[in-house]
Amino acid sequence: MSWHGSNCVRLWRTLGARRWWPFPILFAQPVILFRTTLLSKTTHIPWDLTGFHVPLAGVVVEALRRGRFPLWESYTYAGYPFHADLQAQLFYPPAWLAFAFGVVRDDAIFYWLEWLIALHLVLAGIGAYLLLRRLECGRGAALFGATAFQLGCFFVSQPQHLGAVSAAAWMPFAWLGVVQLAHGFTPRRFAVLAIALAMTFLAGFASVTLISYGTTAYLAVILTIRHRNWWLPVTVLAAFGVAAGLSAVQLMPSLELSSQSAASNRWLWNEPGGLPVRALASAVWPNRLHVFTPFDHNLFKETANFTFLYFYNGQLTVWLALAALFVRKGPARLFSWLAVLCALVLFGGQLPGYLEIFHHLPKIVRNSAYTEFALAGFSLGMAVAAALTLQQLTRHRARWAAAVALATGAELLLVASNRPMNTGEGGWKLHDSTRQVMHYPRLLAALRSMVHQTEPPLRTDTMEYSPRFTSSAPLLRLPSANGDNPFAPLRMLAYRGIYTKVVPWERQYPIQDFASPFIDAASVGFLIREGPPLDAGLLSAARWQRIAIPSERPLTVYRNLAVLPRYRLVTAVRCAANMEEARGLLPTVDPRTTAIVEHLVTLPLPALRVRDQHDASGGVSVLSYAPERVELRVETAEPSFLLAAEGYAPGWRAAIDGIPHPLYPADVAFMGLPVPAGSHLVTLEYYPSSLTWWATVSALSWSTLIIWALILPRRIAMRHGPGRDRLPA
Repeated sequence: MSWHGSNCVRLWRTLGARRWWPFPILFAQPVILFRTTLLSKTTHIPWDLTGFHVPLAGVVVEALRRGRFPLWESYTYAGYPFHADLQAQLFYPPAWLAFAFGVVRDDAIFYWLEWLIALHLVLAGIGAYLLLRRLECGRGAALFGATAFQLGCFFVSQPQHLGAVSAAAWMPFAWLGVVQLAHGFTPRRFAVLAIALAMTFLAGFASVTLISYGTTAYLAVILTIRHRNWWLPVTVLAAFGVAAGLSAVQLMPSLELSSQSAASNRWLWNEPGGLPVRALASAVWPNRLHVFTPFDHNLFKETANFTFLYFYNGQLTVWLALAALFVRKGPARLFSWLAVLCALVLFGGQLPGYLEIFHHLPKIVRNSAYTEFALAGFSLGMAVAAALTLQQLTRHRARWAAAVALATGAELLLVASNRPMNTGEGGWKLHDSTRQVMHYPRLLAALRSMVHQTEPPLRTDTMEYSPRFTSSAPLLRLPSANGDNPFAPLRMLAYRGIYTKVVPWERQYPIQDFASPFIDAASVGFLIREGPPLDAGLLSAARWQRIAIPSERPLTVYRNLAVLPRYRLVTAVRCAANMEEARGLLPTVDPRTTAIVEHLVTLPLPALRVRDQHDASGGVSVLSYAPERVELRVETAEPSFLLAAEGYAPGWRAAIDGIPHPLYPADVAFMGLPVPAGSHLVTLEYYPSSLTWWATVSALSWSTLIIWALILPRRIAMRHGPGRDRLPA
């Protein structure tokens, strides 16, 4: 044997003698997968990561740099409760790695999120590896299964969905917790399951959370029957309850926000058509449906999202997983059938009777369900089943299994790297909205200078579907009365319905009636159009004035000459019993002088006195402004109603000269309060008292679980033996 050959053997034996040798491989593989994105920085992770998740992270980073905690997001929909937005990952600990780096360099938050994606692939691989080791797989077979999951169909096709990738990375740990508890109860095993379930929810994507919880419950039921351990379902249910306590700080506000947002109505039109069954062919032939050339319409002819038509987990993985269906000994068949069940969910409405079953599910499930994300459970089920089968075939040939694992990793990296579903042309700097808008670097500075001439800044709005100026508004620092978020407030959507085209299943409503005074009342000072100017006569009649903006691409900006300030006094109120009644009354009044208030409010004005918007008997000046706290100086000769064109949500509190005062919903989407005559200091502050209670519940749950898992004895005797019992054949 040559000198080099003997050194390679010696190195192999050295690595093989160590227990940790698979972990550097599991860390390196995601970095290699995204090497052009993370290392050379010549590409980027496209789609929703840039247009949706980066702006959310930008809100957090901006708030932290200014020394505040981001409870309120003031840039979209005239403001909404940011802490309750599950997708923001505000209470998800791993996300704070990216936030922390963002505080150091806020213009690189896009790049830090790309690293966060890669780190979750590492986490997913480690979780799958530990699960397979607990299922008696050798290190080689466990590495094979972990690689098949880490570089498999879900993670390489969905990196744009930060919350989905984050949630799926914890799924192996949830399965591991159930498998461990099936052999005996210990506090640590219980803690593993509870924490994994909590982190799956806090990761910020409810659809993958449903898949993770559903597959975990399925495993618990099957293992209960196999082991005849009737305490297992009770233990798993308790873990679900503890997970709810651990995540209460996010769970309860998100449920409250969901009930008041467009998410609450999704069940009305959510019909899971499902993926075409022929997509299964890509499990063997990855480009069978031409998903690697999705923009060539001569080749790609599917109507489904091309990123979900990629089922490839490796050539050997699919055949070993299919073989597991016929293996009688061991748990391989259990996980193979779990993959089959996830596949049935993926195909959705393509299967007879599926829609009937779906329509009988609870509304909260139908609101959250995106059946395509069952791909995560399908990928993990296949990977585990294939690894267990490989372990049986190579029981006495550990090096063969390791060689197969390394070969599968190389195969998946060659097949999946630099594909349209995970790689876009150009580094992150070319696609970061803080560095460029419409590919004209000075344009953003020009827009900001106009919008921020006042404090607080005037809002913008759009004439067409324009994610660049709605979804990205928080990152651009251009406040908008529009938006594009599943948690779009129902109140703001109802308000916008007065002057926009309403499509119930959409969340972004472009303006149609440019002369509506309700645009002025929302403090919209600028109208942005990504294209050539509209008819000059149409907009001039509506008091819109075109502004010359330097840009290399068609972009038209109009100034609203009749815009109203965000905080103003009105001299008349009409009362409504609820939001629906207020929405019916609002188009019948002039928002410049009259407010529709959802409470019994009376202003003792002199009889038959008529006042208009030009009456100078009062005024409002902004002393200080921050998203969660506003101080106003209100001067009025007679009792008036202070209208704040800020999105209404439970949690806003008001005080007049330091004395608390009720704050009421006004004009459907906004809020206000009556102010007595004279000069007064009015404070508006957003801090929901319930947040303190739920944060306390979460803090107590975490501290109690950690202390209990560390202090109590490692093993608690159960009726089915000690905790290290192996899974029976």
